[in-house]
Amino acid sequence: MFNSCFVFGFGVEKRCRSSMTCSKRVEELKSGTSLHSGIDVQFSESVIVPGKFDALHLGHRELLQHASALGDTVLVMTFPGMAEVLGWQPRKPTCSSRQRGEILNAWSEELSTNIYAVQIPFSEIRSLEPKEFIEFVVNDFNTSAIVCGNDWRFGYKAAGDVNMLKTICSGKSLVADVVGAMSLDDEPISSSRVRRALDDGDMELVQRLLGRPHQLCGRFDRSKKVVSDLENSSPRTGLYRASISSCSDDCPLIVRIDRNEEATACIEIVGGDLPEDVGETVDVNIHQLLEAK
Repeated sequence: MFNSCFVFGFGVEKRCRSSMTCSKRVEELKSGTSLHSGIDVQFSESVIVPGKFDALHLGHRELLQHASALGDTVLVMTFPGMAEVLGWQPRKPTCSSRQRGEILNAWSEELSTNIYAVQIPFSEIRSLEPKEFIEFVVNDFNTSAIVCGNDWRFGYKAAGDVNMLKTICSGKSLVADVVGAMSLDDEPISSSRVRRALDDGDMELVQRLLGRPHQLCGRFDRSKKVVSDLENSSPRTGLYRASISSCSDDCPLIVRIDRNEEATACIEIVGGDLPEDVGETVDVNIHQLLEAK
């Protein structure tokens, strides 16, 4: 039923031993680079952390810290394709796929745990009732604990909430660790808050929410000094202080971001020296809004 499930591993030091009930295509990633493919990973026991994980902010790290205290194999479980199935307006992710690998790898090392990013197409689990979904998680991933935020919902039409989760888990001798939202300036940290700060061009707040500068990944045209085909969400149109991720802040850039109504954007580099080793694909750190347009 779930043969199109994908598993990506970060900071993995060992293989788990017992069998799983469904086969999974696995790519071990380190710093966003594929090392192996076509391997069946077998988990002896795992801690599940489900959610969207769009921005990978400090609240998400808090969830993984709780999970790492419950086991040494943590599965960050997401369900891509939800917008297409439910008819929502599609939008670019807040965090690029390459940076996602780098962040999860760094968190894996910081927390001294093995982190796997598990992607299960939403279309394949949408019809599961809450209890059925938890049974799937337990049976297919040898789950010993589930860690989630206090607003997490699951099952068909989001019928399951954290109270139902605790009830189901108690009957299966599973640990259900519901973590309250981490706050900053008396307001919860969330991916929605990160997106609002991006819309406002408040890059200082974005950095405080993420624990790092916001990074845009795109295709670089050296002749035009333009970065286009951005993979992830940009801040509002304006002039920004920025830097290329492969450079130090000692070589700052000034960039102009032009974002249209569809949130499609391009970056024009208008000031600063570009290193010669900048390739066709670049990651641009956006530090501060200098002038709104």
